[in-house]
Amino acid sequence: MPHHPPARPDKLALTASEVASLLGVSRAHVWRLNAARKLPEPIRLGRAVRWSRSEIESWLAAGAPDRRDWHDRSAPLFHQA
Repeated sequence: MPHHPPARPDKLALTASEVASLLGVSRAHVWRLNAARKLPEPIRLGRAVRWSRSEIESWLAAGAPDRRDWHDRSAPLFHQA
């Protein structure tokens, strides 16, 4: 597994490589998890794809539920209705 440098602690939006570093998995595995809807919904900034650091951290603290369960649990915190 390639080594990915950790994200700066003050960085709000994380790349797939930075999410991989936080999770201890490869970048390819992050993309597989995303395709399987196992990660929180990423943020699209033009062609760039990023994940909210606070959402990833909260998702992990909640036991890493799949996207549907996470969305239902976190709707008031991270998602607009």
